[in-house]
Amino acid sequence: FFQAEDGIRDYKVTGVQTCALPISIDFLKRVDDFSQVEPEILLEMVKKSVEKDSVWVSKNMHRFGIAQEEDRIEIARRVLEQDKWSVASYIKNYDIQDQRVLVDLAKRIAQETGSYISEHIDEFGITREEDRIEIAELAIRDPYGSFSKDVKKFAIESQDARIRLAKL
Repeated sequence: FFQAEDGIRDYKVTGVQTCALPISIDFLKRVDDFSQVEPEILLEMVKKSVEKDSVWVSKNMHRFGIAQEEDRIEIARRVLEQDKWSVASYIKNYDIQDQRVLVDLAKRIAQETGSYISEHIDEFGITREEDRIEIAELAIRDPYGSFSKDVKKFAIESQDARIRLAKL
């Protein structure tokens, strides 16, 4: 059996609804092989699970086998609303290749929690130095003051940029 948006179905008998139960993250946590769940249903289950346990979703994104990058991006953004630390810590699990999206996610994390992004910036794989400089600037301006201004982790080669960042 697997849980569908409108109930529980027997995966051997396609489309036969046996009962209507709400989707639960507890169900997802019991699934060993996500390939047995219809992709559309799994996607909806994961999206709905973000509010209940965003850290668990981030830790397990690589197991879900969600094929479309835009779906993985949508889930990453939903998790980001709940918990910036888990996106920063487990960004590789989302398998996002679009550099613009990675930069956007990193900027959003840096604006609120500079220390989170500085701990995990290398995992984002951001290739353009201009983007890394901008993210470092946002991290330094973190309103909570949690960033130590150590920009070494941002791999900034430009001496002028390092000097400018040191003055912030």
